[in-house]
Amino acid sequence: MTSSEPSRVERLHRAVANDRRRIVLGYLRQRSDGAVSLETIIEQIREQEADPPDEHQLAIDLYHKQLPLLADAGLVTFDSENLTVRYGPKRDIARRAQYRSEPVQASTAEE
Repeated sequence: MTSSEPSRVERLHRAVANDRRRIVLGYLRQRSDGAVSLETIIEQIREQEADPPDEHQLAIDLYHKQLPLLADAGLVTFDSENLTVRYGPKRDIARRAQYRSEPVQASTAEE
């Protein structure tokens, strides 16, 4: 690892530092039946964010940014072909993270 690459701990902290990603992790934490569709994740976020973007923009954000970042941290497994998400190998870390249940502002989707 070079000094410019984030450490494993930094990737984990970055992954759980975002409200939208915490919504994803919180929803997956409540589910025990395996993979969840991207469409279901979008519905959950739209229900919980105070001012969510339209579904298309949200799908783009999740597909290209939020879910790959969570997958890189090992918190989820994202199947980009089947558009499904499931808890990843580091699910215990995600379970210990604090999740906010109150609605969040759309601006929190940024890193």
